[in-house]
Amino acid sequence: MKSTRFLTITAGLLIAGAARAQLTDEFIAPPSNCCLLNTAKTLADQLQDWNQLGRYYSANRDLKQPPDPKRVVFMGDSITDGCRLDEYFPGKPYVNRGISGQVTAQMLVRMYPDVMDLKPVVMVVLAGTNDIARNNGPSTAEMIQENLMAMTELAQHHGIKVPLCSILPVSDYPFLAQQSGRAPQPPPGAGRGGRGFVRQ
Repeated sequence: MKSTRFLTITAGLLIAGAARAQLTDEFIAPPSNCCLLNTAKTLADQLQDWNQLGRYYSANRDLKQPPDPKRVVFMGDSITDGCRLDEYFPGKPYVNRGISGQVTAQMLVRMYPDVMDLKPVVMVVLAGTNDIARNNGPSTAEMIQENLMAMTELAQHHGIKVPLCSILPVSDYPFLAQQSGRAPQPPPGAGRGGRGFVRQ
């Protein structure tokens, strides 16, 4: 009987201690809005086209026939997306397939509908800064390199030339402090595989 009481008291103390560990003195909740149903619906809609294949679906159908023998496709993120190629290069067969916020893994999935199916002679790639910003979660240098290599090899297999643009310098993002007041230092060996691949 005494043993049972001891176990009951001990369990109660442990539960109370665990509860205190999970409580806080102040209620500081993350920002929210009044309409969670709409937020959930928006997220569900976005997940149906995680790679945003629908962004250029209609435009791609118009470009497929007949293909321009001098067509150049620009693949990238917001830096490319914001370029008004038709204004900067009027009359040139330059096709913008940049999508703001995308990481290299998403671009890799878009290669067939947004590049190969359009039969360009050149694909210009500027990508990787959103991988560093963790837009789709953490990425290693090797992951980014392999995505770019896969995109390049797919294009080259279809006879498309691929100029690779260097990622623009990045230190800290406003929403993601990755450094401590100094320029970012790449991990040992970062970029070696990519440079060797480019030389090939």
